[in-house]
Amino acid sequence: MATTRVVIGGCRSSDDGPLSIRDRSRLTERIVGFYRTAAGRLPSGSDDVLLHGGFCIGILDPVSNIIANAISSSGSIGNGAAAEATAESSLEGLAARSLDGLVAFLVAYFRYLAPEEALRYLRATRADLCAAVRRVESDRCTLAFRLDSGTARTALRCAALAARHPDPDHMVTTTLTIFYCRHHVCEVLFPPPGCCPSAVPIIMNKKKINKGRLSAAAVEHLRHILTPESQLLMASTRLPPDVHHLLARPLPERPRFIGIRSLSSRLASLTYSLSRSLLNRIHYFYLEALALLPPERLRSHYHRSLVIAGHCYGPLDPVSNIILNTVWLEATFPVPMERQFELPMISSSALLRLAHRSVEGMVAFLRAFAGGDLSDLDAYRFLLYADANLGVAMEALKQSRAECDEIDNPPRRNLCGVLFWGKRIEPEKGYPTVPLSDLYQATVTAAMHPRPDMLREFLASGRVHAMLPAYSGRSLSHEDVRSLIVSLSETNPYSQDNGLPLLPAKYQRLTQMKPDGFILNQEIFQRELTLFSRMVKAALKEYTKHNGGTEYELVFICGGNENVADGDRLEVSQRSIFEYQYCHVNFLARPRGSNVAPTLFFAECIKYDENNDIDRKTTCCTIVVPPKHVAEEMAVSLIMMDQSLLALIILGLSGSTITAI
Repeated sequence: MATTRVVIGGCRSSDDGPLSIRDRSRLTERIVGFYRTAAGRLPSGSDDVLLHGGFCIGILDPVSNIIANAISSSGSIGNGAAAEATAESSLEGLAARSLDGLVAFLVAYFRYLAPEEALRYLRATRADLCAAVRRVESDRCTLAFRLDSGTARTALRCAALAARHPDPDHMVTTTLTIFYCRHHVCEVLFPPPGCCPSAVPIIMNKKKINKGRLSAAAVEHLRHILTPESQLLMASTRLPPDVHHLLARPLPERPRFIGIRSLSSRLASLTYSLSRSLLNRIHYFYLEALALLPPERLRSHYHRSLVIAGHCYGPLDPVSNIILNTVWLEATFPVPMERQFELPMISSSALLRLAHRSVEGMVAFLRAFAGGDLSDLDAYRFLLYADANLGVAMEALKQSRAECDEIDNPPRRNLCGVLFWGKRIEPEKGYPTVPLSDLYQATVTAAMHPRPDMLREFLASGRVHAMLPAYSGRSLSHEDVRSLIVSLSETNPYSQDNGLPLLPAKYQRLTQMKPDGFILNQEIFQRELTLFSRMVKAALKEYTKHNGGTEYELVFICGGNENVADGDRLEVSQRSIFEYQYCHVNFLARPRGSNVAPTLFFAECIKYDENNDIDRKTTCCTIVVPPKHVAEEMAVSLIMMDQSLLALIILGLSGSTITAI
């Protein structure tokens, strides 16, 4: 989507305490040093060029970013006029604005990353933006960063706005130009060691080559490279060997946290952001699972069992586990025919509750496996590393325990970059052997499953792999799902014939209600269902109109958010101060009249037709469920954030927090 939106949700306050103030102060001092170094590399008398948009935001090292941004944003220099030296106060002001931009980029690119946490990442990486991005990705076990992606472009614009750049679009273009023409930029800024000065007269000043001062000709050449026209002519897809190491600098070691008082608050912030990232990744697993379940049975049978206990833990991958747990519950405790009804939607709150309980169960599983010495922070990191696959997480834990050094005072790093806090670990002892049934008992209990003993016995029995002999670790196909449904229906030893109750009393009451009473807050559910159905049908008509071809029909609504304000015009609807102009919806649709597997869609819909809706339009597109380690990138590309508001948040001028469905 070309236009960004503000998604209204819950707030999380920023901890702007003494530690954050100290981090900001030390980072500002370091960035001032970068400006002094950059001034020393520019031609004599050209120090004032730094005032023209010279921020340390980009893909190079901070000093090179300052030089490149300043040269690209300034006019011609080296005309012989004596330039006044940059005042110390101006340097400090530029450094503070650069720091605001760096923090804004990290917060805009990584969901749930708090500003004070971004400051700590920048301090650990010495204000190097690329190193900070790698550090966050290392902690979150993702490999999704691409500077030319839509999310990165939005984050760059947020950084430019937060830094109060005079022309934010120009800064975004400059950064992308450096990325595409990095070969030629590096030839100017980083000449190969031992090169003959006379052979590269435009790169370095002959007399001052050892000091690294750029000549006026080199500055003009760099300015020419950074023009959009040169970008098209000199774009390079890979780096030459002699400069590749400059863009792939090794990460500095993470500094240990200082002081017991700072330990709890810093860990709490990191734990929160990792837990939200894990929940966000699991949300995509549910979207993929909904697309694999048979649509007719999803509306009539599996909706109920999915909402009650369709968790993503088990012996398979997360998507397959969701399907397995959903189908098992329906096959074991079927609803009588007279109580069956169809529901064409599952709410976002239901998916969020399922994700929360799944995480609680998986954390309990790993803690039982590790003998109780695993913190929530460690568990979240292992689960992110394993993509919520318990088998992979267990193997990572085993290797971590085997390779962990004997250190009396944690923290320390393991295989996945996970920090252990607490008791001393004895590597030679390894993890105790815990029966699989005990691990699943802890899991289903923590996840509040309605029939924990029966599910524990089923998951630990090995019957799952007997039903799926061809399973190889990947998500189930549509044929596998159909085969699993048949196998569970035919071979399930638990049924109503055994005289077992369907479910505990509170779950039985759900099946006795009317269709609109299945959800606890039926009025909200019915209102959302009516709104989203109308919006989705209109969006599908627009999709068919713009793309031509087959007409689509709605199959199932996979949650939505009706509180989305216009990112360009933050006023709310004229109808009510509590109404917003847009809603975001995920849904399944397929060609009308066909029986093919449904396709997952995303739609941004206009809620009301008002006078100020003339320039607004509905957007509808298909969704490719992200593969391993790219859910972070996908998250912001679906529901983009308003850039100017986010910049205000980074600068501390707003108390709001942007969230997504």
